Parts: sequence; structure tokens; C-alpha cells
Amino acid sequence: MQQNPPEMATTVTPGRRLPPSVAKAMETAHPALVPHDELIALMATRGYLQRQSAAREVADGKRLVGLLFGRSI
Repeated sequence: MQQNPPEMATTVTPGRRLPPSVAKAMETAHPALVPHDELIALMATRGYLQRQSAAREVADGKRLVGLLFGRSI
């Protein structure tokens, strides 16, 4: 999942040049970031628990977070 710095409200960094395919998709799609806690809770309602996570800093002050879920028993 993508986590933006608090001052960045948009999913795509303002002023960033987008690849043509992403620019085309943005004409009709309006992506929104899902808060970490909401995703964990939603997955739990479907029987999946978070097992692991790893985060890396990326460009523009953003973080990419990988989450591993496993079916609860």
C-alpha cells in the first residue's frame, strides 16, 4: 500500500509527469488511499489476519508498505 506524507492529499504527486497509460486511467478513475488500519480491519472481517509487514521509503516522501495476510484458523 502507498502512504503519503500528511501534507499530500492526492494519490499522485502534484507536478509529476505521468506515463501515458496512467494519465489515461486518471481521466476516469479516481484513486483513493485506504488507511492502513481500515485495510487491516476489512481483511479481518473476511477472515484474514496480518502476519507480516515491511515498509520502504520511496520518492516524494512516500512509503510503500507490503502486507502479508494469512487466513485465520
